[in-house]
Amino acid sequence: MIYMTQSNILFRFSWYGFYRGYVLSTFLVSLNSSLWWPFYYFYQSQLRPFVPDQVPTLALQCCCGPLSSLSANFLTNPIDVMRTRMQVTKNRESSLYVLRVLWEQDSYRLFWKGLTARLSYSCFYSFFIILGYETAKRYSLKEEYQQILYPIE
Repeated sequence: MIYMTQSNILFRFSWYGFYRGYVLSTFLVSLNSSLWWPFYYFYQSQLRPFVPDQVPTLALQCCCGPLSSLSANFLTNPIDVMRTRMQVTKNRESSLYVLRVLWEQDSYRLFWKGLTARLSYSCFYSFFIILGYETAKRYSLKEEYQQILYPIE
């Protein structure tokens, strides 16, 4: 089954068929990441005054990860829908054409089409990535700097 699909793509589109939507995917990942990190630090600075001192910093960070994922994915969702449409259509179409067709078909629903699945995946993923990232960052720091940056909570 997989071999038939691969040979069909190779026959119809040559090697370019395997990279359909690659540029848009790269742009989407870059844009999402460039939005995610500023949102992450923004939410930390905004929520810190409202969180009691007894709550560990890691707990706050693990809450800010999914919040930043929610914000970044909400903003980039129309590009993701467009990328997905480009990758699954049989004809080779430009991104502007695909965007125009999506707008004609879905209008404003384009902004939240598939958003539930994307948010549930990315928020869950962000929680565990931040849990691992902040933990590794904290324990890889030299001991002389640990008390300066992370005082005993």
